[in-house]
Amino acid sequence: MKHAFVTGGTGFLGRTLLEQLAAEGWQVAALYRGDAPPPFFADHRVQAVRADLGDGDALARAMKECAPHGLDAVFHVAADTSAWRAHRDRQMAVNLDGTRAVIHAMRALDHGGKAGPPRLIHVSSISVWGHHPRPIDETLPQKGRESWVGYVKSKALAEDAVRAAVADGLDAVIVNPAHILGRYDTNNWARLFLLIHAGTLPGVPPGAGSFAHAGAVARAMIAAVEKGGRGENYILGGPHATFLDLAREIARLLDKPQPRRAIPAALLKMVAHGHDLRSRVSGKEPDITPEAAYFVCHDEQALSDRAARVLDYQIVPYEKSLKESHEWLQSQGLLGA
Repeated sequence: MKHAFVTGGTGFLGRTLLEQLAAEGWQVAALYRGDAPPPFFADHRVQAVRADLGDGDALARAMKECAPHGLDAVFHVAADTSAWRAHRDRQMAVNLDGTRAVIHAMRALDHGGKAGPPRLIHVSSISVWGHHPRPIDETLPQKGRESWVGYVKSKALAEDAVRAAVADGLDAVIVNPAHILGRYDTNNWARLFLLIHAGTLPGVPPGAGSFAHAGAVARAMIAAVEKGGRGENYILGGPHATFLDLAREIARLLDKPQPRRAIPAALLKMVAHGHDLRSRVSGKEPDITPEAAYFVCHDEQALSDRAARVLDYQIVPYEKSLKESHEWLQSQGLLGA
């Protein structure tokens, strides 16, 4: 039986990964915060581990205790995805220092009878490449470490930490998902469902992107344990669509009026700047930030040829991903009757 340790298992992608690992017969331990682990840990036969992501020694002890005979893989999914400047210090602590702590913990492990040390599957983001005038693949230069956006910079620097560890002997693979859709999402693109359902959507962003299916991303992460190249990046994208396309499909699923047009980028950025100025006085997180506008005012297309070739990554129509999200939100009573 294979053994895995997962950070970020309480989130959207993490929960999808736990489901896929359980389906493939892995024995899994996963971190959680708070007083108690989420109920779905039990559904997927997950051993709950309460530890601080930033404490490398505590993580090492937890990894040894949950798998005394050794781990096959560590999936580092945890991330702070905030798009507000006031959270940058916290974001850097989670995304960069947390990654360094995971690396520290893995260095402290012995093989425990396994054939070799565990492989780190580090979940990064397509955003580390920054904006490029052509579709993004792994050969383009990454510009994220110079970004003014906290999330982008922190994820780019975390990748640098992983690559430095690989150069020093760590076995690791980096995956870079684009926008992710699917069941278990309540805070990301699911917000479009909730706003359109409530009739409170203020407008549709003008950008476009590649939309990955959460289950396909999780399966590619698992495949990377055996098939991924050490130190390699794998972009996990999907069908290219505008945010207006997405909003219209969601409205169709909800049987609501479809939006006709997107907000002009200049107007959205101006509104975001105004909200940001007010937040500096009020101290309250604004509904739209300049960082959020950065993500939704551009057209980003991700190419997943390498992942398809090496990891058998599957491109899933975004309509199917949205249908799964819609059905799950309904099943949870989040869309009313």
